[in-house]
Amino acid sequence: MMLPLVASAYDFEVDGYRYTVITSSTAEFSGVNPNFEGEVVIPEFVLYSGKQLSVNVIGEGAFESYKSSFLRIPSHIEKIENAAFYKAQIDSLHFEYSEKPIKLANTINRGPSMSYSMLGSVYIGRQINRTDYNSNADGPFYMSNVKKVYIGKTCGLAQELFQNCSQLESVIVSEGAVITSISSECFRNCSKLMHIDLKKGLTSIGSLAFYQCTSLDSIYIPSTVKTISSNAFSEAKNIKKVVSASEDPISIDGTAFPGIVYLSSTLYVPSGTKSKYEITQGWKEFANIVEDGQKTSEQEIKKCATPIITFVDNKLTFSSETEDAEYVATISDTDIKTHYGNEISLTATYNISVYALKTGYEKSDIATATLCWIDQQPKPEGITDGVVNVPAKALLIKNNGGQLTIEGAADGEAISVYTVNGVKNGSAISQNGAASIDTNLQAGSIAIVKIGDKSVKVVIK
Repeated sequence: MMLPLVASAYDFEVDGYRYTVITSSTAEFSGVNPNFEGEVVIPEFVLYSGKQLSVNVIGEGAFESYKSSFLRIPSHIEKIENAAFYKAQIDSLHFEYSEKPIKLANTINRGPSMSYSMLGSVYIGRQINRTDYNSNADGPFYMSNVKKVYIGKTCGLAQELFQNCSQLESVIVSEGAVITSISSECFRNCSKLMHIDLKKGLTSIGSLAFYQCTSLDSIYIPSTVKTISSNAFSEAKNIKKVVSASEDPISIDGTAFPGIVYLSSTLYVPSGTKSKYEITQGWKEFANIVEDGQKTSEQEIKKCATPIITFVDNKLTFSSETEDAEYVATISDTDIKTHYGNEISLTATYNISVYALKTGYEKSDIATATLCWIDQQPKPEGITDGVVNVPAKALLIKNNGGQLTIEGAADGEAISVYTVNGVKNGSAISQNGAASIDTNLQAGSIAIVKIGDKSVKVVIK
């Protein structure tokens, strides 16, 4: 659901989206028309005065006061300007995967990019850097109410990135991804931060990085860390357990941890290394040093069970055998958004992919499915206010290694699977609302699923 945006000045509008010309070949996304409805999908290019302009910037105030359950920042966006998300309310903000970094403004003019926004969760699939307009300005997410951050790509975390995010509770790193560095004041005043996944590959923790993170009760320091700067954990006074995986401890600043942590917490170190820690600056200050090979071993983390996708009572539901897992889903529809002409083919098909996450576990494998609606009668029920009403049946098609499961078909209904060349590859009769068909189709190939006289294309995963 979207509320009208308070957009900045703009030069032109296309399909309800507003743009500002930057150069002869580029434009910035400046917001939407107040009457716009639906999901915002920022295009890579826009046509203006006969020229194709690339859209790689989200402008100042573009998403101010915006409300949505989900918003995707596409990979072609390279920069987000001041206060772009000021007072926005977004349940899930998703930075799409890209090898190229994205810059978020930290200028003092109206505030940083994400300042004072309410964000349920943020998925980071690329490096996020600060722009250098003003080195004295606050970090990009300053004072936003983000609760959970998911890191989906190996990257470093910029200076003051999540400064004063007082509602941030956890930072979860996906399978195969690593936080390589945590810059100074990155999590300063994140008083509710209870968990952060620090894995082998982290090299440095900057000064005041976890200042006043008073909800942290334990911290794991991978063996690859070479620098822990002054006051890195200053005022994080409730840390009770510090685990260091290094067998050859390096000297760190003696102010890295607060005095009360040195006195009252326990430092766990690898077996046979206690004597090294007892003579190394920054570690020898711990009053309680315990050798524990199990705690300090850098073992493989358990993996979340692959989610199960179901569609019942018009609700799409995810579940996993891993108890209390959380889910990150991508749902894309193939219906045509813009069309010129008098005939449009609507597929009413949604492609779903989802994986499960849990603190202390690796991300699960991705589960995929296709949700579609097929009309039950060729004749529409009628026309109301210019809208044709067609009774339709919802089908959920899941595939796993060439095996297709079709849920929602009527009992006794024949279902067949064909290749794109028309070769039949399996069939079944629906029983108890479901049918399973084994095929020899390979990953990446397209299957044609025929239910009665209706056909649906499905990509084999």
